[in-house]
Amino acid sequence: MFTEKDILARLQNGEDAQDIANEIAAMINAANKTYTDQKTAEEAAKKQNEVQKKKELQGILDLFADWFKTYYGIEIQVELEADAVLELIDSLKEYVEALKGLDSIFGVKKPAAKVIKSNTKPKNADEQISDFLNKMGW
Repeated sequence: MFTEKDILARLQNGEDAQDIANEIAAMINAANKTYTDQKTAEEAAKKQNEVQKKKELQGILDLFADWFKTYYGIEIQVELEADAVLELIDSLKEYVEALKGLDSIFGVKKPAAKVIKSNTKPKNADEQISDFLNKMGW
């Protein structure tokens, strides 16, 4: 990183101000190009991922329609499209996230799983039948 003192020292050593400015501009341009290339690559990878996700989902939906026709004899009249299903999934995800937020706002806590411990030894079949007959009064 250039500081004012660095530039002043270079000027005092006889370097031309325009040469220093050109050097700084070249570094800025190189850094900007690298940054732009990185962003472009990230966007291309993200777009490729979205295309792959839609392609895979469409394959699943097509198989689902075929499965429905084969096993239930029902032909799905409305063609299932990956874009519509992904939109639905995204909106449901937002809805579920909103509900999670409401839990924390209202202090709703999930009930803890209850563990029932018994100190009694399990009875064999004869004892259980005998207990049942005694309770019935037979």
